[in-house]
Amino acid sequence: MEQGWEKEGARLFLAPVVYSEVLIVQYLVSRSHVHGGRTLEGRLTLPDLIRRLRYGGYLDSKGISQGDQFEILEQLIEAVAGGSGNIKVYYIVDRRGFLEKVKSVYARYAA
Repeated sequence: MEQGWEKEGARLFLAPVVYSEVLIVQYLVSRSHVHGGRTLEGRLTLPDLIRRLRYGGYLDSKGISQGDQFEILEQLIEAVAGGSGNIKVYYIVDRRGFLEKVKSVYARYAA
C-alpha cells in the first residue's frame, strides 16, 4: 500500500478510508476469538463497528445502504475484498462446550 498512510517515528497515521478498512479487518479477526466483539476485553461489537463507519462516512463513500446489520457486514466484506465475486462468508460455531454439557446431562439421566 503506497498511499493513505504516513509514519512519523513510532506513530502510524492512516487516512480515514484506510482506518475504516483496518477496523473492519480487526473486527473480523476478533470474531475468530472465543468471545469476539467489544466486551470487557475491548473488542468492537458489530453495531459499534457500523456506527463508527457510518459517522466516519465510510458507508456512504462505498455506497453501502441501510439495512440489517448482517447485510451491512456482508457489504463491508465485499467492499474490503475489492468487489463482488466469489466471496463466501462462513460462520463457524464451536459446539464442544455444548456437547460436553449434553453428554453430562445424558449421563446423569441415563444412569
